[in-house]
Formats: sequence, structure tokens, C-alpha cells
Amino acid sequence: MLILSGKYGLIKPSQNIPYYDQRLKEDQVNDLVQLMEKQLIDNKATEVTFYGQCKNEYGWAPYWQAIEQACKILDIKFDNVIVEE
Repeated sequence: MLILSGKYGLIKPSQNIPYYDQRLKEDQVNDLVQLMEKQLIDNKATEVTFYGQCKNEYGWAPYWQAIEQACKILDIKFDNVIVEE
């Protein structure tokens, strides 16, 4: 299991990161995709299931865009589970 951070990409739950309070923005997606490509390769990912709120929920679209793009580029099977607040 990995957590999608808008700043640090895919991180392990046990990984400590500095505090930050910033949502991922559209103009940051391409940089995050490049980071996640490397992380997915390093983790030998063959399939990703993304748990998140609906793409249309405020602030979620860039996260969906980034993970979907990274998986598409690497031809990794992508699935999702919509979670309610």
C-alpha cells in the first residue's frame, strides 16, 4: 500500500515527510507524473487500485489525472474505488 502525496508522490505509510498544507494543482501534475513513474518502477508495480473521492469533488481532479497518466505511460493496470467522506 502506498499513499499519494501531491508533493512527494507515492509514499509508504511508515515514511515520515515534513508537514505541508498544499493541494496538488493542475500545473504541478506533469512533474508529479514523472516522479510517480520512477516510484512505480522502483516498487515493481503491475497494478494500481486508487482509493479516493470522485474526480468531480473539489480538489481531486489533479490527483486522478496524475495517477491515471503515470499508469497509462507505464502500461500498468489501473482500477479505482470511490470513497465517500
